This record gives sequence, structure tokens and C-alpha cells, in this order.
Amino acid sequence: MKKIAYSAVFVLFFITLGILGLTWKKVRIQTVAVSGNASVSTDQILNIVDPILDRKDLLIVPTDNILLLKGNEIKDALLENIKTISAVKISFQNLTAIDISISERPADNLWCQGDPSKMGNCFSMDDTGFVFATSAATSALPTYFGFFASTTDPVGETYFDSARFSQIVALMSGIGQLGFHPQYFDALDADTYEVYLKDGGKILLSDGKSFDESLTNLSALVNDKFISMDEKSLAKIDYLDLESGNKVFCAPASVCKQGN
Repeated sequence: MKKIAYSAVFVLFFITLGILGLTWKKVRIQTVAVSGNASVSTDQILNIVDPILDRKDLLIVPTDNILLLKGNEIKDALLENIKTISAVKISFQNLTAIDISISERPADNLWCQGDPSKMGNCFSMDDTGFVFATSAATSALPTYFGFFASTTDPVGETYFDSARFSQIVALMSGIGQLGFHPQYFDALDADTYEVYLKDGGKILLSDGKSFDESLTNLSALVNDKFISMDEKSLAKIDYLDLESGNKVFCAPASVCKQGN
């Protein structure tokens, strides 16, 4: 029994010593540097990080040290609460200083409420279609409409999904390479779409066939010179319908030679 008691005292002594060691100022984080942030303020980041650093395990064991730092919890909290942030890296500069390196999402696209004829509030989207912040004003960025069930606050949601959004971006690029000037993409519902052209008019599409097939048909119309690609002719387009089979229907019909 004495041996057990001595062992218990011995273990308790070293546990106490370890706890006291972790409370020693020279091994606790005193400085938090933030880098890589542009649109997100350092104060925003520290308001999330500081309460986690101040937390104690078992109410007495400090976690703001190299052994017990809750790095993953800090990362998760930043990603969850600040959608502008796409990645977080935490590194120790020394025993008492850490650096939190932030990567922010690029504002490559816009999603806007309403439709191109009556545009509402807009939100920034990254190159995957993820909506991460309100946008103070519209700009020359590619702009998308529709799809979201909640049109009041889509922050934290993705336009369709990253794979489908990539296909939509490729579609818009392909239409532009043919000589048209796509300006807006509007998802009327889950499988029916309109691409508004800068010169006027629009291109109608649906999931009845793939975007690649639609681009192939539109390309044939241009390459076979069934449609004139000068600005005056493009301005006459009401719509080009790519939804039906392997044909392109033009409105007015005079836009396309031989009617379609």
C-alpha cells in the first residue's frame, strides 16, 4: 500500500509540475501575427482566435502553448465564421508567438438577385461558384442569376456545384470564342437557362442536351456562315434557341440565313 501511495504521490507531483510548467509565461503564446488577409480585418480574425486561446482544459490547464494549442479548432472556427477565408495555416515563430496565415477567396464572379432586367443585391463568388460575401456594387465580372432557393442570403452556398459551375464557365467562354459577347447567365430553374448577350438578345439552353452539344450546334451555325457576326447583325438577335435536337432556331428568323 505504501508503494502505491508513494507512486500516486510521485505521479501527482509530476502532473502538478507539468501543469505549472504549462502556465509559465515563457512557454505560452504572447503574440499572434496575422498575414495574408486583405478584405478581412485582423481584428475580425483575432475576435475568433483569442477566445479559443484563452480556453483551459479541465478548467486549469492552459491550451495556449506548443503542446496543447487547438490549431484545428482555430482553423475550423475561422473557415466557418468568415466565408471569405478559403484556407488557414498556423505556424509557431517561437515558443511564445504564432503566425496565422490566411488565404482569401478571389472575387471572380457575381451572383445577383432578380434577373438581368431587374438586378437586385449582388454577392461575390469565387472560381468554384462558392458565394462568400455581399458585393457593394455590380462590376464587369461575369454575373449569374437564379438557382438558389433562398435569394436573400446565399452566402456559404455554391451555385449548382463546383463541377457544374465549371461547365457553365466553359460554356460562357465557348460562346465568347465564337464571336458572341455573353454577359449574364440566368438559371430559370434547375435545367433551363438563358445566356444574355451584350449586343442584345439571348441564347436559350436546357439540359435536354449537354452544353458541349449546344456549343457544337452554335459553332456550326457560325462556321457555315448561317449567321453574320458583325455588330449590326448581332444587335438584331432576339434569341437563339439551342434546346431542340441538332437545330438552332433563330428569332427573328431573318437573323439566320435559310431561317435556322
